[in-house]
Amino acid sequence: MDGPSLAGHSVLGPLPASQKRPLSARSDARPAEMPEKDPDRKAKRAATIGIWGNLLLTSFKLVAGLLSASMAVIADSIHSLSDLLASALVYVGLREAKRPPDKEHPFGHGGIEAVIGLIIAVSLAIIAYELARESAARLLRGHLPAIGALAIVASILSILVKEAMARYTFAAAREARSPSLEANAWDHRSDAISSVAVLFGVTAAFLGFRILDPLFALGMAFIIGAIGIKIGRKNVENLIGTVPDPEMASKIRKLVEVLPEVKSVHKIRLHYFGPYAEVDMHVIMNPYMTIQRSHAVTDRLIEKVKQDFPEIAFVNIHVEPK
Repeated sequence: MDGPSLAGHSVLGPLPASQKRPLSARSDARPAEMPEKDPDRKAKRAATIGIWGNLLLTSFKLVAGLLSASMAVIADSIHSLSDLLASALVYVGLREAKRPPDKEHPFGHGGIEAVIGLIIAVSLAIIAYELARESAARLLRGHLPAIGALAIVASILSILVKEAMARYTFAAAREARSPSLEANAWDHRSDAISSVAVLFGVTAAFLGFRILDPLFALGMAFIIGAIGIKIGRKNVENLIGTVPDPEMASKIRKLVEVLPEVKSVHKIRLHYFGPYAEVDMHVIMNPYMTIQRSHAVTDRLIEKVKQDFPEIAFVNIHVEPK
């Protein structure tokens, strides 16, 4: 036998004095002082670009819409204003989410990103409703003024700028695994899509088909609303701990059971909070293994899981006897 039995006990037991780290089956991937990594810098840069880009676009499109009498372009400027506020919220969320864990928040502050993403979703839904209401009102009143050429210029510029911002932000969001930044990227994409609709509408209205200006604005409202629902669903799932990848538990089981000391793995549970994930699992080992050896095996398991799944920040392992 290798030592005393662990039957009915976890590896969470007394520590040998030689151990530098407390004997625990829990591992936090993030240290107390978290240096800013390159993906984090890119995420903040993307949020900053969003703030300044939306500020310039909002101002230009609002002026262009007023001067050209285009309700669709004015509505598009309001959409850009919501994007501006969203980018500012995302920047704050990214900064707060990287704060280290404390007594009140032992799992860190990553969940704030999902809250920010949900706020963006709600704001998109409100904007969609207001655009639909105003467009329908203009159609019912028959108020169809002539449209100026400046509306076309504003729409083209908006499409080019917002699509570039969306692609850059999507790339940064993937690297940083940031749900709020991904929501912000969808925000940019929705603005680019809405500007395409606005471009068709204002071009047709400029050529004499004035009714198409509010009609395309109405269509834009439905697109924005659909994107808001998609973003909202994803962030609600994040907040309530829904597993984004149903196959992840199976992948973790196969990874852990490769170690010869592990007999089997069961009760694997994982959930996300912001860009990070936590996994709990029960691992069956030899009941006569020493506590020190069980601790060493557990450390290997934790490092192996974190190495293969970088998004997992917390690993909890309960060792059970065979």
